[in-house]
Amino acid sequence: MVNVDSVCASLTVEQIETRLPLVSKIAVDLVDTWAQVLETRSALENSLRPNAASGEADNVGELTEQLDRMVQRVQGYLLEVTQLGGTFQEYRRGIVNFPMTRDGRSVLACWVPGEETIRGWHESHETVAQRKSL
Repeated sequence: MVNVDSVCASLTVEQIETRLPLVSKIAVDLVDTWAQVLETRSALENSLRPNAASGEADNVGELTEQLDRMVQRVQGYLLEVTQLGGTFQEYRRGIVNFPMTRDGRSVLACWVPGEETIRGWHESHETVAQRKSL
């Protein structure tokens, strides 16, 4: 569960929406890189199996280096979005939450890639599937 108050100061919908063009670009990069991380991790796991073919086993060093570089890129994307006031809720789809106040309560504005505006919000213990319309 995300502690909304510890993430960032509460933002207005207008403040969030001015950041969405950049957040959108970062989210695309994160989604693409995350897919590569999962694919490379799977290949690395296959290479490390006891019954791996010799060609697969020879790639362990290269795959490990690739994975390390990709993870560093992911960490950079996470930092960029954090500096913009948001946090990624989901790496596979690039969903980003932003702290906001609604009816006097701390909640999360929820942005889904492809949306040009903030369309919904949810409580800190909820997910995008439970978001409510603004």
